Amino acid sequence: MKKRILSLILLLIVCFTLPTVAATISKGNKEELIRYIYFHAMYNSKEKIDTVDLFLDTLMKIAGEDDATYEQILKYFTQSIDEYGDYIPPEETSSVDADITGKLGGIGSTVEMRNGKIYVVNVLADSPSDKAGVQVGHAIVKADGIDLYGLSLDEALSYIRGDAGTEVVITFEDPMGKQYDMLLVRDIIEVASVNASTFVNHPEIGYIEITNFSLTTSDELKTAIADFKEQGVTKLVLDLRYNGGGVLEGALQVAGAFLDEGLEIVTVEPRDEALKETYYASGKVFDGELIVLVNEYSASASEIVAGALKEHKRATIVGEKTFGKGTVQHLFSLPLYGGYFKYTISEYFVADHVAINKQGVAPNLTVYNENYKLSEEEIPYFPFMRVMRLGDSGEDVKNMKQALKTLNYSLDDTDIFDQDTFNAVKSFQKTSNLYPYGVCDFTTQQHIKQKLLDTVFYYDTQLDKAIELLTE
Repeated sequence: MKKRILSLILLLIVCFTLPTVAATISKGNKEELIRYIYFHAMYNSKEKIDTVDLFLDTLMKIAGEDDATYEQILKYFTQSIDEYGDYIPPEETSSVDADITGKLGGIGSTVEMRNGKIYVVNVLADSPSDKAGVQVGHAIVKADGIDLYGLSLDEALSYIRGDAGTEVVITFEDPMGKQYDMLLVRDIIEVASVNASTFVNHPEIGYIEITNFSLTTSDELKTAIADFKEQGVTKLVLDLRYNGGGVLEGALQVAGAFLDEGLEIVTVEPRDEALKETYYASGKVFDGELIVLVNEYSASASEIVAGALKEHKRATIVGEKTFGKGTVQHLFSLPLYGGYFKYTISEYFVADHVAINKQGVAPNLTVYNENYKLSEEEIPYFPFMRVMRLGDSGEDVKNMKQALKTLNYSLDDTDIFDQDTFNAVKSFQKTSNLYPYGVCDFTTQQHIKQKLLDTVFYYDTQLDKAIELLTE
């Protein structure tokens, strides 16, 4: 009897000590194992188990006292709710608020990226930049001592922008390469979501690009259309390419600006279909011929506009099939900790209950843009006969300037090596790691030629097709 008991004890010891090394198991099996433990404990534990408490206690043990780990847990947790779930930490809420309201804390300079460097192309009236005397054409090279060269435009702007009332030291560089610092106090800046212009060769055609949908987009659009009417514009290109969405209200008002009163724009359906809402156009403000440009990066609110205009046959959709994000996310403020979390609360369907989610909006006319390289025969002729300096003139100077213009340097069409040419050559030399002294020597000429041969240029076939359709 004692031997049987001893054998049983040994058997139990072996059973409970054998699996000392965990087996390699799949993600699905790992999830099943947690469920197995949870349900066994739920029904057999002496202590009553509260699911939320168990869940939170586990997460907090992982986070410990480390705020960074805690934020990572918040990120993972919200992203697990659905595919668009997310956590936005407090320090990133200002940019989110700017997208919604159309207002941002900044310095009031419009900038663009050229050859890895950020240049001021416009200064807004009465903005911090205007009051401080910021000069158009000067480059922004640092913000609070942080070198911005080589960063993406969004990364660089994150250092320039900030809360209204805060200070930032901006290091500028003039066309001669001289750097200087300016202390600027950020202020609330109205962020335009609508860019409007006309075509020199086709003044009857207006062009409106909507970069995102904010609470100010509708007013901006109506202002642009009113200006167009005064200029005699009767046809319109609406560019929604690379527009990832934004505020639903903005999309409804934009679509409604082109549709007859009472036409259905979109139906928004939450989990409880009894709570679904349908939105209708309140009356158009433009009734001329309309082309809408879209591509694979047009998403969400952009797809509401494109989809509604397509279904009502109000516009010809040109470009590529859109992204296919037909769901609505809501931002919820986080108490105590700050920041936002978001998740999907409903799905939307454009007129006649046409689904967009996972399907996208197919264009009426599929057109792809082109990328191309110049051949040796297509680039301006470089004779390599002389070193070109300030004050020189001639066909070789004109060709060199044309080459730099092709590389996005702002120069005129004359054959004069003027101050702007000097500055452009110096800037090119600096970005090409050549000695930046503004003289277009043979080495610089060779680098310009090679840069033209190496650069992949972008040809906007979609916009050209839109103009072609409107001028037929």
